Amino acid sequence: MYKVNDVVVHENGGVYRIVSIGKPDFVKGQEEYYTMKSVWDDSSMIYVKINNDKVYMRPVISKAEARSYLEKLSGIDAEYDTNNKEREKKNRQILKSCEVSQYLELMKAILLEQEKKKQGGKKLNCSDEKDLQRAEKMLISELAVVFNVTVESARKSVVEAVFTQDKED
Repeated sequence: MYKVNDVVVHENGGVYRIVSIGKPDFVKGQEEYYTMKSVWDDSSMIYVKINNDKVYMRPVISKAEARSYLEKLSGIDAEYDTNNKEREKKNRQILKSCEVSQYLELMKAILLEQEKKKQGGKKLNCSDEKDLQRAEKMLISELAVVFNVTVESARKSVVEAVFTQDKED
């Protein structure tokens, strides 16, 4: 169970701070909820049943974990599946997982494909663009909170890590 002021990642696409725990005024039953406010948008508030096993939430990662993920990113094999339907299905599963390593792999694959297409004078398809934006919203906002930096600074760190080659290469 989380506590008030805990910062969590919620599957709907954001990083939230728990502002209260209890029964909101609009609830008729006895269920208790986490009332959570987005760390990046004061107007964004969500309510999650405490005993809801259908919604995935987890604590934000530590600074050490975040650094480790970024350091290992250049060595991750991120394959871009050329089968659109299979790639979209896999991406949906990844985005629902809230798993940092999978987000990074997804972002790396799409960013590398985006760069390849850009060099050929083309753009990403809409589905890949949306998946990249959603992964960025989840992961980049979490890294920004973890490192206490702006979202743009956190994004820059990820992009640099994607395009940096391993020193062993």
